[in-house]
Amino acid sequence: MKEKSTSNPPTKKSFIKSPQSMNMFSATARSIMDELRDKHKAIEQHGIKKIHPSELVTLDRVSTFLSKYSNLSEQAKSTESIDQALKVLTDQESNGKERYLYLYPFLLKSGNKVSSKIALISPQNAHEVDVIPYRQACFDYSKPMIDLILTNRAKKSKEINEDQPGNSLILKNKQGENWLNPERFSLESEISSLLKSGFKPYKFIPIRDFIEDFLEYGNGKKSIEEITPNYHIIIDEIQLNEDGSYKVQPEVVIHYRAQADGLEKFAMEYLPKLADSGSSESKQLIHDYRFNHMDAALPGRKQNRDKVKALISMIKAFPFSQTNSDLSKSVQETCDKSIRILNTLIINMDKIIERKYASIEKKLVLNINQMISDHTKSKMTLLTLDLKKEIEGSGIKDTQKINELIEFLEKEISKTFGIRSIENSKSKFYTIDQSYMASVLHKYGTTSKDDPEMQKEYEIAMKINEEMISSKNPRLNINLNEEHVEKMNQDLNRMAIESKAKEKSDFFQNKFNSTVFLITLILGITVTTFLFSLGEDFEYILFGLPLTLFISFMAATIIKKKEPSMNDEPSKDTKTKMPSIDMREESKEEKMNQIAKAASKHVFPANYHHISEKVYSSQSLKDKIQDHIEEIKLSVPVLKKEADMQKVASTIEHSILNTSITIAIPGDVTVPNKPSSIIISRNDFKAPLYRRQLADFYREEMEKKKTDKALVGYYKFLINTLEIEYPKYLNKKIR
Repeated sequence: MKEKSTSNPPTKKSFIKSPQSMNMFSATARSIMDELRDKHKAIEQHGIKKIHPSELVTLDRVSTFLSKYSNLSEQAKSTESIDQALKVLTDQESNGKERYLYLYPFLLKSGNKVSSKIALISPQNAHEVDVIPYRQACFDYSKPMIDLILTNRAKKSKEINEDQPGNSLILKNKQGENWLNPERFSLESEISSLLKSGFKPYKFIPIRDFIEDFLEYGNGKKSIEEITPNYHIIIDEIQLNEDGSYKVQPEVVIHYRAQADGLEKFAMEYLPKLADSGSSESKQLIHDYRFNHMDAALPGRKQNRDKVKALISMIKAFPFSQTNSDLSKSVQETCDKSIRILNTLIINMDKIIERKYASIEKKLVLNINQMISDHTKSKMTLLTLDLKKEIEGSGIKDTQKINELIEFLEKEISKTFGIRSIENSKSKFYTIDQSYMASVLHKYGTTSKDDPEMQKEYEIAMKINEEMISSKNPRLNINLNEEHVEKMNQDLNRMAIESKAKEKSDFFQNKFNSTVFLITLILGITVTTFLFSLGEDFEYILFGLPLTLFISFMAATIIKKKEPSMNDEPSKDTKTKMPSIDMREESKEEKMNQIAKAASKHVFPANYHHISEKVYSSQSLKDKIQDHIEEIKLSVPVLKKEADMQKVASTIEHSILNTSITIAIPGDVTVPNKPSSIIISRNDFKAPLYRRQLADFYREEMEKKKTDKALVGYYKFLINTLEIEYPKYLNKKIR
């Protein structure tokens, strides 16, 4: 069936006749018609303009209303009499040309299943009655159930016997012989099976109108495809494993396997019988096919393309005309019908790779979008995304298709998220869910200073943020509280100002030798003044002073400050506070900062699974240091020389404590099995987002233990510290 522009049933007129005389009908038929006429009149008298299926008489109520007719014999009320009456009234013998009764189903939900009821329509209020309004009303009522059928069938392929898939198409005919029914697997057959339940206990009467309406509706929703005019199949959802292989066989493949196996079984049962009375040529055709394609068929290759094509060729070459019998004609007609179905299925199977790619594309977009959102929400950093790796992981190996998909996915991702390509790579990208942008920038701003890679990501995140602001992206920071975003932005601005001030201060402290500048300046001024006194020439003043300033500045920049001598002894105060590892090569403060920076990468990592992973007790900090002591030692030159690992561990611990926040729990609040103090990275503690998340974590823990008053007090202290008392910890100088 060709696709139509509408999803509604046909609206052309369709009529049934009103009988001029009831004498032509049986008593059962007359009673049915009387009941229907009275029911329709009652509907009209109530002034119901819109027809509703619940107002109509249904087939399952026929025996009930006939039971009140006392003039009817028990025989007239029997199932057989009702069957005969329905057959006559719907004019089954003449294909409905002179029908007085119109049958049309409507679908409804019965438990977990969809069931059908058959409406009986015969108003008898005019010589000819248009039944389209009734047909339309019943179909409209059925649409939700039809949608449910189409959706469920798209997710669940037809079931077959894996070893004998064609068995479902082989049925007994009237003579009790096995016969192929090629259309038994069609959607039309499924619909008919559904309607049969509405006819019980009466004989099934095909309702072609409903099947046509169903197919037209499904076509309009692009849920079905035509194989032949009388054979349609569901367009299923391609279900794939992670590697791109089929999780379940596609619907078209199942139909192909059933038709191929069924045709072969049927042909190899009946063609030899026909060949017995035919020529030796027909026997040879059968022998060659059996030898080449059946006896030698490997497991799993019983319905392969080459074999099916050979089967079709053998049937087409078979001389049916040599045996001019009814059996020969019936066999040929059945084979031809099956071959027409098979040929279309083969063509459609060639197109399935396109649907597979479309399914992979859809799945990739959904998975990657979820990955970006989850990563941003949990890590608050950019996600480095390798699209080529993701595509190859889905089972696609073709280079051209991979390149096409990379371009496609980049465009799809950019519709929802921020994305920026990585230099010197065509498939790797930085991505971010901009609904958390302010939190991401804040995290980078507070943690990236000592990490070149994170600093690079910070700059990229800021560029993406600028693009989002200029384009007025509607998703920017939508998952964050506006006040919270404002606070984080103020934090970043303050840190940027502090950073610039520190850079300026560091320059004059470390790069600019003020002593040399003053000595050179005084010396220059003295020389200039002396020369002026000798010649009383103002040119000495005019050129001498600027030159003196320039030389003094250059000298102060070039001549470094004196580094601490290797023989310098540490102060008594330092000796008492830290282990005796040799710190002579550079200043002790610089060395401690180096150790703290290297250790923090392991103790306070930028990427973590849960907020509580970056909170330590004194003992858990020692344990964490021991877990990573080798990596930390190797990354700091001054520690490499030390053989005493206990000293190394103590030095690392001291360095971390020197750059961290330690919150001591008051004695009246401490509880057993909980640390009496907690240690948090100073950079983390400065970040409002981190403090809020940690406070929320403690609040959740407090809720879990709300019956334990001691624990509630413990968590309340920590929450109060993080939300209210935190400034007094930040104002403390690092030791």
